[in-house]
Amino acid sequence: MKKKLAQYVAAPARRALVVAGTLAVGVASASAGAYDTAINSAMSSMSSDATTLFAGLVPIAGVIAVGSFVVRRLQRGV
Repeated sequence: MKKKLAQYVAAPARRALVVAGTLAVGVASASAGAYDTAINSAMSSMSSDATTLFAGLVPIAGVIAVGSFVVRRLQRGV
């Protein structure tokens, strides 16, 4: 009789663990999806920021290059 009682108790406990495990996997999957979306959004934003920064630095680099060329020419006396 004790064995049957243990089996009856064990079966609901196993079912509860399976349900809890399934819910945990579902929550973890949803969280992973949310984190993935947030990471992709941040990467896109950083890429956009980097493009903007690069576009702003290119003219400055051009001015520096032309300025150094002119200074070298002036130093040579040409």
